[in-house]
Amino acid sequence: MLNKIEFSLKKLNSRIKNLRVKLVISCFFAFFLSSLIFLSCDSIPDKVVDLPEDNYSVIGINHPQELLLVSSKGSLIYSIEIDNPSAVENVYSKILSESSEEVIFTNIILRDDGDQQNYADLNKGDGIFTTKVEFDTSIASGKYFIEYYVETINKTVKKVAVANFTFDNGKNNLPPIISNLVIPDSIARNVSFVFSIKASDPNGLKQIKSVYFQLYRPDGSQVVDNNSNPNLSMQDNGNEEIFGDLFAGDGIFSFKNSFSATAQLGKWTFKFRAVDFSNALSNEITHELTVVE
Repeated sequence: MLNKIEFSLKKLNSRIKNLRVKLVISCFFAFFLSSLIFLSCDSIPDKVVDLPEDNYSVIGINHPQELLLVSSKGSLIYSIEIDNPSAVENVYSKILSESSEEVIFTNIILRDDGDQQNYADLNKGDGIFTTKVEFDTSIASGKYFIEYYVETINKTVKKVAVANFTFDNGKNNLPPIISNLVIPDSIARNVSFVFSIKASDPNGLKQIKSVYFQLYRPDGSQVVDNNSNPNLSMQDNGNEEIFGDLFAGDGIFSFKNSFSATAQLGKWTFKFRAVDFSNALSNEITHELTVVE
């Protein structure tokens, strides 16, 4: 009886060992397979690439530093070179006056199609977008800016470059002239008043860069603006509420002012001048205004 039990126990132990081996082997294969699955998933590359919004870059711009008219008209030719032009839908530009307040030309298209006659573009598809703009003597001499804009195939538009150049319309520059000053001789404190002056220029009204005055207190000290500028600008913009100017662009420059309750009493000295874009100064007109109680 004991021999049978021992035999049965040996047989049971043998089966247990076999089960352990099978279990170990099964676990090994399970781990091995899971490792294969993990490695195979990890090795698959991500094919979804987030491209930048504007997949191009500006290599450089080319433009003259100066345009001088030797006849009644002349061409300004300028260009911009772009890397990966296939990402670009349109290239255009604006030309503005030095102050950037007046747009002289707008929506000027630059081409990369080899159209030499209309756009002065030499080679089609070389990534160099070119244009030419006609200037004539009606445009005032002075400094101007070119703003370059790029529109992508995704319809995003960005200003990508700015350049400046000097234009000389070929006319002999003459200084501006100021006249017809309208200003009271005396004014009380806390009373608003408007004064104006007429400005003209032999080369055209648009040649005038600024009309301004300098103001001196009775004690001789000079008034400056918030930027410590002693030249206080008058305006010809038609803004009657702020500057007292009635009509824009008529050559009459205005200024609205009042003296505070603590302003010095006595004679205040105004000195008026104009300057053009060639920095030629006009004649000077001086006026004394008495501030009273």
